[in-house]
Amino acid sequence: MIKTLIVDDESLVRKGLLVALPWTAFGFDIVGEAQNAEKALQFLSENAVDILFTDITMPGKSGLELMQEVREAYPHLSVVVLTCHQDFDYIQEALRLGAIDYIVKTQLESHDVNELLARIATRIRSENSVTTGQGKVEASGAPSVERRMEEIEQSWSSLIWMLQPEPAKQLCKQIQEVNDSFHKQRELVKGLCAQWQARLPWLEGMEEVSLIAQAEHTNSLLMRMTQLQQSVIVRLRSSLYSEEVLQSIIKAIDYIHDHIGDKLQQADLSRTFNMSRSYFSRCFKEIVGIPFVNYVQELSIRQAEHLLTTTNHPIYWIAEKCGFSDEKYFSRMFREKRGMLPTEYRILLRPDP
Repeated sequence: MIKTLIVDDESLVRKGLLVALPWTAFGFDIVGEAQNAEKALQFLSENAVDILFTDITMPGKSGLELMQEVREAYPHLSVVVLTCHQDFDYIQEALRLGAIDYIVKTQLESHDVNELLARIATRIRSENSVTTGQGKVEASGAPSVERRMEEIEQSWSSLIWMLQPEPAKQLCKQIQEVNDSFHKQRELVKGLCAQWQARLPWLEGMEEVSLIAQAEHTNSLLMRMTQLQQSVIVRLRSSLYSEEVLQSIIKAIDYIHDHIGDKLQQADLSRTFNMSRSYFSRCFKEIVGIPFVNYVQELSIRQAEHLLTTTNHPIYWIAEKCGFSDEKYFSRMFREKRGMLPTEYRILLRPDP
């Protein structure tokens, strides 16, 4: 396995890279992560690493400065730089310092990721085969003495580590941190409930609808909102995501509600919250319970229902206010979601003049 260290000052980015990229499929083993250059250098001094993925711009010592020190102290170490934008000046300088590739964090696509990791893995293995192949003598089909000695040493070190009291203390500390994190998430769930509750009143404000229609329709909407709210709570309680990730998704939900009339794109929101699009998509779906696109569509349709029953605006105006640029597409989507056209819905639920 290719021993890999990830360095980025933003924990969301580190976690996103860990989850979003198929590391093991291409032979990468994430042996550590660091939030700045100093901690990365400390980790390198204590652990064997084959490749370093580092952000270029970090507080304190930059990724380029880290690369300079790494090149002097660990000339065998391969480096891939991480950047938020196509900043070619920084990228060019990184390549000049010996970086073998670069990743634009906000433009990760599955095909590009697979191609990138495959390319990097192939290059590292080919370089290792050249450096380790010189002067090595092995029996046919048998592992080398060096490799066997390394495995024995690692096994012995692991045994000694487990017998020492410090690891036990460290394990207890980690358990306590997990416990604290659970309590933080529980408080976060309470706050989320309050935020969702604040979203409900506008559904009850359809005074111009007849009493019977209002009772049936509003209750139906409130029931769907309540079900979605409960689904979110259940998923949050069983979630392994950090508080930081949960807060980002909550803020994303708030943003969607506040900008439902805009043409919302998942890529734009992922950049807003400094997450890769694939990681944002996965977090949103697992935490909220439905994909981003479905959530936006449902919220847009609910907004359209409200406008259809409380205003006299034409359909094209309502479509635009709900984020649809095309009236025909809006009508088709509305019929798919509600079983009738917007005009039919308005006639059915508007009170007689």
